[in-house]
Amino acid sequence: MKEYLISEEQSRAWFEEHSPYVYGIALMMTKSAMLADDITQETFLRAYRKFHLYNPAKPLRPWLYRITLNMVRSTLRK
Repeated sequence: MKEYLISEEQSRAWFEEHSPYVYGIALMMTKSAMLADDITQETFLRAYRKFHLYNPAKPLRPWLYRITLNMVRSTLRK
């Protein structure tokens, strides 16, 4: 299993607090609940993998928005 630099508690808190926001963006852009669900999961997995690049002095949502946008674009290209 892959090791992440984010704690399980912090990752769970992030997901619980921000998943509706990420899901809403993905749903608005894809018009598909199934794709939005997959994109939400992949967005958080990518955020956990890239946690070392996140600057805690800055707000989390713009960072998650950028990851979500990139995931939507990638998904729609396929």
